[in-house]
Amino acid sequence: NSYDAPWSGDGLPVLYFENEKQSTPTVELSNNSISYDGMTIEAYNASNLAIYNMQGVRVAWADANILPTRQLSRGIYIVVATDAQHNTTTRKIIVQ
Repeated sequence: NSYDAPWSGDGLPVLYFENEKQSTPTVELSNNSISYDGMTIEAYNASNLAIYNMQGVRVAWADANILPTRQLSRGIYIVVATDAQHNTTTRKIIVQ
């Protein structure tokens, strides 16, 4: 129920902040959009990136704004980008 363990729910998993309005992150990084081209994740102005699997386990991490996804199995993941001020933004990705 946090950025470190974002998945919740029984059956079809959902991100914890998608279920409850009061849990929605209030920080939006207008200069930190996360892009995904099917092979690489890039987040402008991020100081690090983390990828979580459906169980909320961190499966990849980089102390950079670019992270390749070739090591990931097919599935749905959540990307968390953190900037130098420790603000975060998230995005779901599908690895095929």
